[in-house]
Amino acid sequence: MKKECNVIQDLLPLYAENLTSVETNQYIEAHMAHCPECEKLLGDLKKELPGYDPEPAGREDDTLLMRKVKSRRVKVLTVVMLIGIFIGSMALFSADFTFVIAFILLLVYLMASDKSASINAKAYGIPTFILSLSSLMIALRLFWNVAIYVDETGSGPAEVYGGNIWLGMAWLQLLLLFVLTIMIVLTTLRRKA
Repeated sequence: MKKECNVIQDLLPLYAENLTSVETNQYIEAHMAHCPECEKLLGDLKKELPGYDPEPAGREDDTLLMRKVKSRRVKVLTVVMLIGIFIGSMALFSADFTFVIAFILLLVYLMASDKSASINAKAYGIPTFILSLSSLMIALRLFWNVAIYVDETGSGPAEVYGGNIWLGMAWLQLLLLFVLTIMIVLTTLRRKA
């Protein structure tokens, strides 16, 4: 019995701070039902712990923490993607198109900002979607114009854009605008649900 008490007494500090497994907790509780000395030692340990809370931290805290981490990651990825779209539109298209992208970037920042948390964030979803869709339409129209020019002159799209790198960047920008539009639609639908 003394050997079992020594094992339990070694585990009591961990048990008092709720750091032991369920099986270990059951083993310790079964032992303390028959051993008043170990039970008294546990009571003394609990009195010594500063800010002792008999309830362990719930799963809600863990879930909330994971949501915050995922939300932060999505915000960072969105900002990186928007910066890429902004730089690509500055390099490839006119200033009007760039200002549309800048306005979308501003709206997304306002939606994600903690300072504007009191403002209804759903109100930004529809204008952001409309702007991203219009940007997508502008990009498609520019591609259409290039296709017409290519047909009339007989040159290829790479010559019109000044090389394959610029043509690739134009396609990448079009893809990013499409992804941005889809993300905004999904975000708006998720907020309404």
